[in-house]
Amino acid sequence: MKSVFESLVRRRSELRGQIAASKDVDALAVQLTDVAFSGIVEAYRALPVSWMNMDFVVDDHGNAQSPGPDFMEDYDPGREYSILWMTPAHIIEDIVRRPRGRIVYAAGFLPFGMCPMGGDGYYLRFSEVSSRLTPLYRVYLDWVDPRSEGRLLPEAQKLVCQSFESVIGVARFEAGP
Repeated sequence: MKSVFESLVRRRSELRGQIAASKDVDALAVQLTDVAFSGIVEAYRALPVSWMNMDFVVDDHGNAQSPGPDFMEDYDPGREYSILWMTPAHIIEDIVRRPRGRIVYAAGFLPFGMCPMGGDGYYLRFSEVSSRLTPLYRVYLDWVDPRSEGRLLPEAQKLVCQSFESVIGVARFEAGP
């Protein structure tokens, strides 16, 4: 996820969120002990990404594109995405205290964002973060069985884009609520 951090740094002047409180980032670092997560922890520590909206479009081939001026006018689910970055405290809440969140985390997914209109979250899969590109997933919590012991049904996970780094490269950033 170092490449995620580097992608965000390249667009630092355009980021419209908040820098997370040090105590919250420290608590997140305690939870995310795998070195693969150092880039996400660094992003929360150094960049205004908490409560930041990130808008983008995915084409028919799974490539991220910049949103046009008519973004979300005729909402096209599966093509148009708006992600609100969670705070470190929300991530911890999700992976430690929420039963379905614990299951999704145990299955190898790290939450970082949510749909600002309500709904399911956006995740980075840590079994894939050591690769050059970090895939972005949406996980449908209604499909997560609290008794599943860390296993997700294939229907519960949807690959949004092969490269979260490319999403960061083309997204429009706005301040969240």
